[in-house]
Amino acid sequence: RGPEAAAIYGSDAIGGVTQIFTKRGDPSLSRPQVDLTTALGIVQTPYDGYHDVPRQMYNAGVRGGSSDIGYNFGGNYSFTNSYIPAGEISKQSNIGAYGGMRYAKGVLSADVSARFNEWNTPQVQNPEMFTVGIPSEAKPFYTPTKETGEGFGGRLQATPTPWLTTTATLGVDLFSSDASQARRRLTTPDDTLLVVFDQDWTRTNLGLNGSIHGAIAPGINGILTAGIDHYSYPISQISSYGPNTSGTLSSTSIQKTLTTNTGAFVQGQLGLFDGLYLTAGLRVEANTEFGDSLRAPISPRGGLSYVRQIGMTTVKVRGSYGTAIRPPNAGDKLFFSSPYSVQLGNPHLGPERQFGGDAGVDLEVGQRLSFSATSYNQTAI
Repeated sequence: RGPEAAAIYGSDAIGGVTQIFTKRGDPSLSRPQVDLTTALGIVQTPYDGYHDVPRQMYNAGVRGGSSDIGYNFGGNYSFTNSYIPAGEISKQSNIGAYGGMRYAKGVLSADVSARFNEWNTPQVQNPEMFTVGIPSEAKPFYTPTKETGEGFGGRLQATPTPWLTTTATLGVDLFSSDASQARRRLTTPDDTLLVVFDQDWTRTNLGLNGSIHGAIAPGINGILTAGIDHYSYPISQISSYGPNTSGTLSSTSIQKTLTTNTGAFVQGQLGLFDGLYLTAGLRVEANTEFGDSLRAPISPRGGLSYVRQIGMTTVKVRGSYGTAIRPPNAGDKLFFSSPYSVQLGNPHLGPERQFGGDAGVDLEVGQRLSFSATSYNQTAI
């Protein structure tokens, strides 16, 4: 919830954290479980000749496992036919595949996963713009765009004693976007140039943390978690506006950036008599996009919650306060000059900061009904 999550999850958590739990293999299955789904539909548009555009989607998956290992694999495909007139390239498609395995034996457990997606989503022009009288908007874009994304992850967890858990994680995400104008727009007789755009980035994440947990005294339990994380984020981009889309390109712009971020955190929780819970944490962060004269920012957080059982209803009242940061964009601290603008260098450039608190209540009635309400008060500077 808000920046209170940043102590553990880092500067990218300034807007809060959404936890996504992916499917795993089920060791209780006596045989593999296969899921197949398909959907066929019609996309309706107001354009003559394109009133009812067919769309199709397919998904397949298999999961299973044994007492020590579980697996989950699958894929998907979707396709939508052209839905815009005047020769615009508007066909869309998506193909994807994913897989994951988990192994657990004794004090060790390991997870590996991978995914792939390819999106063909061309840049399209609204046909209503063809008749507004603006020459630059009078023709389709004719620009098919392909984006691909890949992700690979692994986690190794060890619980050598009942009171100690250590976890190491590695993740690599790759993304590319390619757009190449297929034909000249000719919005005017001289409009014969073609656009080419290509962007590639890779983000590598490393993390290591450990937790100590157990009873401190009768009725008092504690958890202390500490860790470090690091990511590397290189981006390369090329764009061209010239007479051709292959071979030697003219009027070319090339950009390359590399951002690295390293953070360390510690967070503790104290539980009193299974009713009152106190949480406090601290994170320090170093990022290459901070000004060279800036010290590493520190982000603290704290929280309190009270849980009580009233008949069949579990009531939880909670509140927390924290701070978080968002690093500047790549290159924002550097001096830059062009014929059209000048960007001054800033050795003291710091991150965006957000701070504030939240308070709320959670109600659970048995296993069938739940209710949550939260009030936020956040300030960004």
